[in-house]
Amino acid sequence: MESDDINQYLQAIRRNVCSVCIDQARDGSCETRQRVECALDAYLLLVVDAIEEVTGKTFDKKSIGPPVGGSTVSLGPQIRL
Repeated sequence: MESDDINQYLQAIRRNVCSVCIDQARDGSCETRQRVECALDAYLLLVVDAIEEVTGKTFDKKSIGPPVGGSTVSLGPQIRL
């Protein structure tokens, strides 16, 4: 994917990862995500950091919006190094 919009990367991640996750319902809703227990959400900013490193781009992490499907992204615990 080639984009300057981090939300397009996040939508692709949700489409390719969440769509095969056993916790996501057929309608795209996810109780695990809503309870802020989703491992992907917990490490989402680290995933964005990895995307930045690979692409050489810098994204505005504050612009991370809700995923496709209408539920909101609630980031879990953050690891600070």
